[in-house]
Amino acid sequence: MLSRRVVALVVIVVSIALSAMLFMVYYYTPAGNTLFFVYGDAFCPHCERFVEFLRDNHYNYYFCNLESSKTCSISYINITSELGLPEAVPLTVVVKNNHIIAIIIGEVEDKGFLEQLAKQNPSEEIPVYYSTNLVGHINIPDTIQKQIISNIIKLSEHKNG
Repeated sequence: MLSRRVVALVVIVVSIALSAMLFMVYYYTPAGNTLFFVYGDAFCPHCERFVEFLRDNHYNYYFCNLESSKTCSISYINITSELGLPEAVPLTVVVKNNHIIAIIIGEVEDKGFLEQLAKQNPSEEIPVYYSTNLVGHINIPDTIQKQIISNIIKLSEHKNG
């Protein structure tokens, strides 16, 4: 039978190893402190591929399922109507340091593009992309941006889905 000291030592070593792995995954992910907040439908093949790409490449993301969550649906409708965006999925709001840094309409599977996007600093002019193609810029007043981010934070505190 193992002594309590050996068991305690094993638990400490395993805890340290897991903490180191989590640290490495977070700090060495392509996007670091950037959140890709994806509005979509679980039955949408483009949404599914995009979320799978984000997950497989260790991006920080949240999938807000419009079909199963009334709260996600209301948030999506508010964002598309307030910002004049088309009602298309996936629709991704890219947030970094509590600022919206970009909006992506459609699916993206280009790691280089997402890494460059994640390196952007907040700006008054927020780029809007259709996939990887820049289609324009929008200005979002601070009050509306804070409201959108507050809502995103509340939604993302729940488990993906």
